[in-house]
Amino acid sequence: MKTNDLIDLLATDAGPAPRALAARRLSPALALASVSYTHL
Repeated sequence: MKTNDLIDLLATDAGPAPRALAARRLSPALALASVSYTHL
């Protein structure tokens, strides 16, 4: 699943502000996950 798809899923029926907020909350987790995967 692509990051944008996941954000869209979390922010369904939400305006630009909630979508941006979802993206901001998701970014650290995604960055951490990508770092973890590169170190495996």
